[in-house]
Amino acid sequence: MEWDLKTIGIITALFFIGYIIGLVEAAIKQKNKDKKKAREEEKEKIELPPTPVKQPNLLSINRNQSNDLVLELGGQTITNKDELTPENRHTLVDLLVEMRPWLESSPATPVTPPFESQPEPPKVKPQVVPPVTPPLSVPPAQSPPVKPTGSIVSQIDSVLQARLVASPLSNLGIRLLEAPTGGVLVYIGLNKYEGIDSVPNPEIKAFIRQAVAEWEKQ
Repeated sequence: MEWDLKTIGIITALFFIGYIIGLVEAAIKQKNKDKKKAREEEKEKIELPPTPVKQPNLLSINRNQSNDLVLELGGQTITNKDELTPENRHTLVDLLVEMRPWLESSPATPVTPPFESQPEPPKVKPQVVPPVTPPLSVPPAQSPPVKPTGSIVSQIDSVLQARLVASPLSNLGIRLLEAPTGGVLVYIGLNKYEGIDSVPNPEIKAFIRQAVAEWEKQ
């Protein structure tokens, strides 16, 4: 088989193009790997906590062999007060001011005493009260009749007034008074009559005589 120059050129061009494509793919893959690695490294940097920076010792108090105080203030050792610079003194005062709330006593929390249950009152057994027999009723002793006092006319008037309470004549104002001469004066309202016989109303006259008869029975 004979190869002409044109065919050889085409084949060579195809190989060259394939080689170029392979280089491009390799470069792309390498670039992707580099990007992925960079992202992972960036992620690790974000996830890892920052390395804490060691702060200098603000204040440290110790004692030397002579039992004297030795201060470590801001990394500087101070063995006596004469070594304090104005800056050291200012720093020490600021630290003491910040520490003052630590030295103040906090209010004690009130403790609630435990609840003590009250003892139950003793149970009292109910007492049976025997029935009380009521005392026999004793009829009151009848007092002897009281003898009326006062003049005869006043005694008869008392009987008359007692009878008038339940009588239809009670609103007429009937009453008996003793006359200066010793007789009987009959008053019916504003009218005055000397003696029972002088009363013109026969019903009133009979009523007064009934009171006289009742008085005579006493």
